[in-house]
Amino acid sequence: MRIWLVAATLAFGLSCSGGSTQVKSGETKSAASSLVLAAKVTTTEPIVATTTTTTTTTTTTTTTTTTTTTVPDNIVAEAAQAPKTAVERVVCNPAYRWDCEEALAVSWCESSHNAKAVSKPNRNGTIDRGWFQINDVWEDAWPAHVWAKILDFETNVAMAYHVWKTGNDSWLYWTCQP
Repeated sequence: MRIWLVAATLAFGLSCSGGSTQVKSGETKSAASSLVLAAKVTTTEPIVATTTTTTTTTTTTTTTTTTTTTVPDNIVAEAAQAPKTAVERVVCNPAYRWDCEEALAVSWCESSHNAKAVSKPNRNGTIDRGWFQINDVWEDAWPAHVWAKILDFETNVAMAYHVWKTGNDSWLYWTCQP
């Protein structure tokens, strides 16, 4: 049985959370932060997880929450931390099967992460545009209304992925290489 988990939450017993907060004397509060994981879980048995939560309140103004999660040995999980920034959410989108760190490095080298970057004409007269500096030679790969949005960040990333796929899943067509 294969189960794809998009976000593991404490409710399902697959993430750990904890934290503390300052409170007035005599009050009890707890703060929790969740670690969101994208995980591929493979198991032949139903998932059984045990979660134990212990809350300790001291006479000071701090409350601490500790969560421990136990997952059966028959589960194999491949987990990656979720992207942190809006840029990472686009560039590191799981639909793009490139190495996220490489994509970020190439785009930084090409445009210093300037979505509106437009190069001076290259030796052959072409111009590179956007976050990934997509060259004019690719213009015919998209309808005119899409090419017109080349300086839109998300459009430029999608175009870059197409160029990357066309280059046999490589950075072949970029000046900057990871």
